[in-house]
Amino acid sequence: MISTIKVVPMSEVIARRDVSFGPEDIAVLAAGLESALTNLHITNRNDPATIAVAKLIIQLARDGECDPTRLAIRAIEIVRGSS
Repeated sequence: MISTIKVVPMSEVIARRDVSFGPEDIAVLAAGLESALTNLHITNRNDPATIAVAKLIIQLARDGECDPTRLAIRAIEIVRGSS
């Protein structure tokens, strides 16, 4: 039996959140997301945890954070409960 795996691109997650970011912003969010996922040892991009972290990154960006390192650190703190 062959199963298909759907990888959800960052742009699709952003579209679901009714948010508008430019190309530079999306690059910052993607860098923050990749850094956070690597630090959290989340390698399966289809894991629901990936979507949860992406949503955190987007919310943090909506709240005004625009540095990928700070986005990643804050998301990691929230996930680990050390906020």
